[in-house]
Amino acid sequence: QKGEENKLNNHVWPSLVHYLKESRWNILQIFIALLITSGFQLIIPFLTQSIVDTGINTQNLQFVTIVLSAQFMLILSRFVIDFIRSRLLMYVSVNLNFNMLSDFWGKLTRLPISYFDSFHTGDTLQRLGDSKKIEAYLTGTALQTFFSFFSFIIFSIVLLQFNSQLFIYFAIGSVFYFLWIRIFLTVGRTRHYTHFKLSA
Repeated sequence: QKGEENKLNNHVWPSLVHYLKESRWNILQIFIALLITSGFQLIIPFLTQSIVDTGINTQNLQFVTIVLSAQFMLILSRFVIDFIRSRLLMYVSVNLNFNMLSDFWGKLTRLPISYFDSFHTGDTLQRLGDSKKIEAYLTGTALQTFFSFFSFIIFSIVLLQFNSQLFIYFAIGSVFYFLWIRIFLTVGRTRHYTHFKLSA
């Protein structure tokens, strides 16, 4: 079963990459937006620190006003960039789903009649519905995981700059969290296969 699963992964992933290549320019723009917003996330904590250390301690109201204005502009810019990124993700999602469904229907219409005699109709309908799951995974779960991992690195750097001991506690907790997620994914994969067979 493990060998069959590896063969399936070797066949599926190149096909998924083929679909993503058609929207590679939009995906590149999404990653550029990610880098910009992550840079904003990295700057904001240091601006907040400068307000307390420099502005409040020296009672420099003009400095505090300038830094707060800078923070407001960064937050506003981040909001605009996130809005553009969500529109790009929606475009990539619709395009991906359309291409997968078109290829699926094309392959389905080329199959011999004997295929429909030997396989349940529910099996075909389940595979048709899986295109939506693949779309949600590639444009939702996969990208969100990458964004979260990137943000994790950014905030880890910030935390390490402020307090190294607190960073160690945070790193240990994160390791246990990732192990828990790994166990949950293994159980979820088995449940997904079982649900697919029963629904088919």
